[in-house]
Amino acid sequence: MRKKVKISSSLLLVFMFVILELSLFFFYKDMKPTQNFIYYTAGVLVLIYLLNILLIKISPKADRYLNLIVSMLFSIGTFEILRLDETSGFRQIIWISIGIIVFYLAIFILTAMKNKFNKMFFIVLSLIYILFIITLVLGKTKYGARNWIRLGPIRFQPGEFIKILYIFLQAIYYKNYKRYASIKFGPEIFTLISYSFIMFFFLQKDLGSAVIIYGMMMFSEFVFEKKKYLKYVNLLLAVVMSVASYYLFSHVRVRVLSFINPWDYMDGIGLQITQSLFAISSGGFVGTGIGLGLPNTIPVATSDFIFSAICEEMGTLVGIAVIMLFIMLISRMFKISLKSNDTFYKVLSFNCAVLFSIQSLLILGGVLKLIPLTGVTLPFVAYGGTSILASFIVLAMVQLSSIEGEVDG
Repeated sequence: MRKKVKISSSLLLVFMFVILELSLFFFYKDMKPTQNFIYYTAGVLVLIYLLNILLIKISPKADRYLNLIVSMLFSIGTFEILRLDETSGFRQIIWISIGIIVFYLAIFILTAMKNKFNKMFFIVLSLIYILFIITLVLGKTKYGARNWIRLGPIRFQPGEFIKILYIFLQAIYYKNYKRYASIKFGPEIFTLISYSFIMFFFLQKDLGSAVIIYGMMMFSEFVFEKKKYLKYVNLLLAVVMSVASYYLFSHVRVRVLSFINPWDYMDGIGLQITQSLFAISSGGFVGTGIGLGLPNTIPVATSDFIFSAICEEMGTLVGIAVIMLFIMLISRMFKISLKSNDTFYKVLSFNCAVLFSIQSLLILGGVLKLIPLTGVTLPFVAYGGTSILASFIVLAMVQLSSIEGEVDG
């Protein structure tokens, strides 16, 4: 009984936080919040309720705190996007609604298919290559990367779903490791397959996704791979590839130059990072207040630089809170992996945690000028339909691991 009360209290705190965010809109007279903002808030509250309460009814074994943390993240992001652009904020709420539906559908479909995954290695592999080829042939360039597909009014990034499929590929491979390792050069072939994915992302100029695939490959090898020499060879190759990519690819040099000294390129390639740093510093510890800052001066403020906008208007305090929420989210994912007795779900949840870890580090490190920008988005917080849907699918995969992972395998 105590655990149920504790969960309800946590959910109530999330509700109170969302209502507090709405009230802050009305303190800034020039924003003139319309009645729509009340509807938006009601919509966010309903979404939070559905994401958390339905899960409890579906399975008591699911990790309820994961969804609470995600609720906090998308509520912070949605209200900042609403402040930046009401139309984009409304679309974000729609995408989150679809994402929650996809979340429950994914749990249902993946549960129904749980006994078929072992036989799907080549199906998943084929799907990945098909998506890569489609992107290279039909892909449109946006923000320097050829990773967008347009189907009528709908645009999406196949790369987001390729990363999800790669997680499944890793889980299937390590679940059946003895069988694949018995093939001559089996582990080496799988490593080469992973490198082919990295090369495809490089051809698309999608550096962030290339780094994420490499990170998932490396961390999985360090934890699950029996051939130790592969780990060290891949570490050496990482150094060689990093240096080679700097000299071979102009877009890599641009990212590095804008990172080393953006102040010399403030009117060009250094504009994003300099405006990001100005925004974060002007916000201080408690922020300028919602509507009182100038986050619209940051290019792509609703997506790539949403964290900078949050820090400017809500303060470094809320920025630290966002980072802490990600730390809690990722640590619980790793905990689910550690508790799992089934290798498939252990690898699945482990790589989901690694995906969010690397993705969060890349974008947070980029906007804070700790590492070069790579063009990835902050899960659940940044604007973008593909990113939101992919993030909710990953959340469903982790919840599936929490529900099914204790079965011995």
